[in-house]
Amino acid sequence: MQVLEIIVLTDLGVYAAHRTFHAVPILWRFHAIHHSVEEMDCLAAFHVHPVDQIVTKATALLPVFLLGFSGEAIALYSVIYMGHTMLVHSNTKIGFGPLTWLIAGPQFHHWHHAGERAAYDRNFAGQLALIDLVFGTYRVPTASMPAKYGVDDPIPSNIFGQIGYPLVPRKAVTTGDRPRSEP
Repeated sequence: MQVLEIIVLTDLGVYAAHRTFHAVPILWRFHAIHHSVEEMDCLAAFHVHPVDQIVTKATALLPVFLLGFSGEAIALYSVIYMGHTMLVHSNTKIGFGPLTWLIAGPQFHHWHHAGERAAYDRNFAGQLALIDLVFGTYRVPTASMPAKYGVDDPIPSNIFGQIGYPLVPRKAVTTGDRPRSEP
């Protein structure tokens, strides 16, 4: 039971942090590193700026530790989370059929990464698509997968460039719903 409680609690934290990273231009610059992948595969799950990772994990896990969940439940949750995050970023076309509205699957998360304006700023939950349904940010238009992935900004391809990318001042520009910048 604790594992299920942790999944719900942490996914509310992931949703809040993730949505904030999309809404606040300076935070988007950190999160854009994750969205810069142009081909989805399980390694995309780990293509994350350290600031993005620290803030998101702290937001999601701090309540779990403060509420005193058992170490065993947290460990089991961690295994489930890691496997699930690799699955949703994988290059599979798996849909969860009638559970698509409840559990985030590859199709759900691929639409979050879609390089199409209609898909921007949707599907923020990590594990429970139901959270996006409740907050009005759910979007899985069809059984198909997005035609392209990536971001409008030119993100450096090497690790050092990506770590420094959010820290380099740029002039803000708005295109659609997703903030972007110009050098």
